[in-house]
Formats: sequence, structure tokens, C-alpha cells
Amino acid sequence: ALEICQKTCQDCSVEILDVLSVADGNLAKEINTNSQLILVIGGDGTIISTIRKLLTLEIPFLGINIGKLGFLTDLNVDSISKVLPEVFSGKYQLEERPSLSIQVDDSESLIGINEV
Repeated sequence: ALEICQKTCQDCSVEILDVLSVADGNLAKEINTNSQLILVIGGDGTIISTIRKLLTLEIPFLGINIGKLGFLTDLNVDSISKVLPEVFSGKYQLEERPSLSIQVDDSESLIGINEV
């Protein structure tokens, strides 16, 4: 899926600023803040984890499902080369999803997306 995304970006003259793993330490510090779109390749768990780590950047996410079923992902691998050029040309609709921030006493704040 990554290779298809990279080729589609190249074909559309779209610059890829970063390729990072959700497992990377602090994604929010590593990602280029000039990014206009975050492509998340994985399933719903990967999307939720990425959103939790990058929500404060206020950059739109586009989920690409590489599993069987993805409720939060927008594309599957077979549709990348067809749909990404449309997204890059502005043919998309932003969908805002609610999130929940939870903090108990002085503990770390937790973000809930689609599950708590």
C-alpha cells in the first residue's frame, strides 16, 4: 500500500514530506507541520492510535485499510490509485468525528475516538 501511495503521489506531483510509523516515539514532534494531509495505512486500530497522537496538529487524516474490514478507514488498497488523485485535486468531503478527552486528577489526558 505504501508503494502505491508513493507512486500515486509522484504521478500527481504531490510531495511526500514524511513517512513515519505509529510505533515511532513522539509522532507529533516528528511530523512536518506543513503537511496538508496525513495518510494512515492500516486498520481502525492504526487510525485511532494515529489520531490520538496527532489530533492537536489539526491536519486531516485519510485512512487506507489493508485489512478485511475498516469502519474508520476511507479507502482500500485497490482504490488508492483512483481515489488519491481525486483527493489531491480537491474532490473530497471532510468528515469531522467527535473525540473525547479524559483526565482524572493530575494524570495524563487520554483521547477517545470511536472507543474509550
